[in-house]
Amino acid sequence: MLFMLNVRYAPQPQLGDEEAQALRRRHDEHVARLARQETLLGIWRIAGAQANYSLWQADSAEALHEVLSALPLFPHLQVDVTPLAQHPLGGHCRLSA
Repeated sequence: MLFMLNVRYAPQPQLGDEEAQALRRRHDEHVARLARQETLLGIWRIAGAQANYSLWQADSAEALHEVLSALPLFPHLQVDVTPLAQHPLGGHCRLSA
């Protein structure tokens, strides 16, 4: 199944700068692994915000939740998930940057 996510980073105030930077590094490494595994298919930054839209692949909503809840930054993220279905014209389009 494909899922479109709108992810917003909302750090909790008790995080110090060094702790936040270390957490972000771990998070980025984890997300890079998910991209190599083709769980994360694409990600697009939202200009002017600490947010993104991303395209994910998982067997189910429950499987996606397991992947997302394992993200190091998960407690600091606001995530809206939209399950996607194939559009009749989808075969005529290509995914590109």
